[in-house]
Amino acid sequence: MKCGADGRIGDRSRKRLRPIDKGDRSGWGNSGRTAENSKTFASLVTLDINGKPTSFAANSATYGSGYFLLRLDVGDSGAVVSASTGFSSNCSKHITNCPTGTIALTSNGAPLARGSLALNSQGFAEDQSISPGNYSISAAYPGDFSYGPSSGTANFTIGKAPTTIIAGPLRLPVQYGNTQQIEGTVMTASDGVAHTGTFVFLVDGVQVAGPVPISQSIPYSPSISPPYAWAVASTATTFLSVGQHTLSAQYSGDSNYAAATGTDSIAVTPAVTVIELGCS
Repeated sequence: MKCGADGRIGDRSRKRLRPIDKGDRSGWGNSGRTAENSKTFASLVTLDINGKPTSFAANSATYGSGYFLLRLDVGDSGAVVSASTGFSSNCSKHITNCPTGTIALTSNGAPLARGSLALNSQGFAEDQSISPGNYSISAAYPGDFSYGPSSGTANFTIGKAPTTIIAGPLRLPVQYGNTQQIEGTVMTASDGVAHTGTFVFLVDGVQVAGPVPISQSIPYSPSISPPYAWAVASTATTFLSVGQHTLSAQYSGDSNYAAATGTDSIAVTPAVTVIELGCS
């Protein structure tokens, strides 16, 4: 989802910006040049369905909801981040030029988002490719011509996308003694990747098949309706008693999607007897 939540307030024109200093700008070693102290912030930003921020410093979000992103901001020594109003700095107020360059990014000591993100012209970077897990973010900014180095941290959790399972026979009626195709479908409201995992099928609490691999899995696809990720698995079983039976389909879940179970009540009817009459 496109995010316009940059936390910037006021006139966005870039006129009459005050440089950080007016000394010789030939490089770090020149005594006439002093870099401004900087601050780096890492934040989980959550949004509503219309893309309006609900928090600029959230502690958790759900994978595939499309309504969150990791944001990295770099500003002057007086910069702040408010959970309700977002990032504020001399750069965001157009008083000074914005920091430039890249931010090294790790989580739990391992590189995240290919290891670094480039700051845009407004001095921030965003990443939406965050999978479920517990994150301990460390963002390190090395500095540039006008701003010194700084670092920031954040801790948050991205939960797995919830799933709903639909279980049922592929065809009706279900007759005693006949081999019957049964199916489990994973439904979500996720704009994430395709599902992986397996199904286990049970009749009246007794396992009749599984683990059965997913046979078809579709990621979020805006061109179809509904566009959300879904998957299906099927197998065959034989019902050996007439009457009502409960079919259960248990989805294992995967690294992005939560496990879930769906049930269906099936009426098994007596087998149809066919009598063939011959001539003697």
